Amino acid sequence: MAEDRIAASRVTLSAGRALDLLKVVEVERFSPEPAILESLLQTIVTAISRHDHPGAISALAELIERDPDHASSAVESPAVQPMHHQARELLHRITQSARDEAELVLAGASATALPDDSSVIALAARLIETGQLAGYVRASELCRRLERPVNTRPIQASRKVAVLAAGLWRRTPLLVLLIAWLSAGLASLLIVRSEAAAMMWGIGFLALVIIQFLVTTRNR
Repeated sequence: MAEDRIAASRVTLSAGRALDLLKVVEVERFSPEPAILESLLQTIVTAISRHDHPGAISALAELIERDPDHASSAVESPAVQPMHHQARELLHRITQSARDEAELVLAGASATALPDDSSVIALAARLIETGQLAGYVRASELCRRLERPVNTRPIQASRKVAVLAAGLWRRTPLLVLLIAWLSAGLASLLIVRSEAAAMMWGIGFLALVIIQFLVTTRNR
């Protein structure tokens, strides 16, 4: 009984969170300024009267983007009748794009969702199922509020290590040769004690130093 009550309370909290996020979406995304919408509608009317259909389509697209709840009404309004066919095609393209985006964002949010996000994911899926532009936009906005930043620091750190390792690997052979040549030269001087051998060792050591310098400057 206690476990059932706990589970029920979690479902209630999760559903409450989904509704709270939806309220935020309504305020931030679905509360357009009436004056702006009226101005866009007037721009459409003026553009049509001047036979400027590209300008009218551009203003209509912005009107639909700002107020997806009334997109169909805007397209079917008497002011848009002179270019009714183009307006319907525009709404169709915008709706298809919004659906694709909503499905993509939902998939991404579902992949990183926490248990408490289940009601938000479910609500977004239901909004997509409505088949309406406004539903697609609401679903996308809901899922975006579940997005979490990806920690790229481990990847960046591994790349830095790889770069350092590559640089060290390029220098390692010559460094090994320098150390080996130095060790061999000191050992031969102690054993042979020959000026000719010392001179040859010095020339060889100098050549290795010059090669090391050239390789280092080329890799910078």
